[in-house]
Amino acid sequence: MSLSNTSTTIRMTSATTRLPSASTRLRSQHWVPRTRSTWRTTSPGRWTRGTGQAAGYTKGDILIATAAGTLVKLAVGSNTQVLTADAGEASGVKWEAAGGGGGGTDVTFYKAAKCNALAASVGSNWETDNTNQALAFCSGTKFNIFNGSLTYVDTNLIDARLQILLPTSQTGTIGIRIFWSANVTNRNVVWRIATVCAGNDDPTNTGFNPDQLVTDAAGSANNALMIATLSSITLTGCSAGDAMAIQVGRDGNDAADTIGASVNFFGIEVMMDR
Repeated sequence: MSLSNTSTTIRMTSATTRLPSASTRLRSQHWVPRTRSTWRTTSPGRWTRGTGQAAGYTKGDILIATAAGTLVKLAVGSNTQVLTADAGEASGVKWEAAGGGGGGTDVTFYKAAKCNALAASVGSNWETDNTNQALAFCSGTKFNIFNGSLTYVDTNLIDARLQILLPTSQTGTIGIRIFWSANVTNRNVVWRIATVCAGNDDPTNTGFNPDQLVTDAAGSANNALMIATLSSITLTGCSAGDAMAIQVGRDGNDAADTIGASVNFFGIEVMMDR
């Protein structure tokens, strides 16, 4: 049956279903049975508001499920923020700065040399000088992981430079890992890392920042793969979107460099924090 006034319709689906109490003021709401003995509205209104949530919403607020059948209000974030999934939050989501989803690290490995039928060449993105240059070398079957390498001899200052572009969104630190080996054990190599950057309308012959020294020991077996880490390279003079050169050098005459042999340089891993 149907009961009507000028603005409200109440539909009854069974003879045993209870209507809202007489003290309830009806305002153009459609009512449907939740169980045989209770009612709820099908749209937000004065009584249950359709979600069971109390008043107090502002522009941009959203409802979030924290569990089955449980809704909570999440206040609107700041301008330009984006909603990001985060299992560590009670609501499962949070507002974060746009363009990165709340951080992270971009990791890229740059191989120093490549081999083609045992013909060695300097790797993509790498450059070497005409004098005291690191020479590309193919090891044949000596190294199954990295066949190509740049050879850093023990008697001179040798270097190679990696050319990369910094992302336009880059704001965090940049670290590197240096992959190398030597046919000796338990002796130290000293790597010299230097950086320089240039942006739009900057001179291209700007000098490198001072060397950062990274000392690492050879392994307990000849030709063991070793990984040296520099957690934060110098970014003086560098900005997001710049061209960057990372110089990887070794001075065999350095007294702290006790390898006493050539070093095989396989490449570096660049880790950019956002």
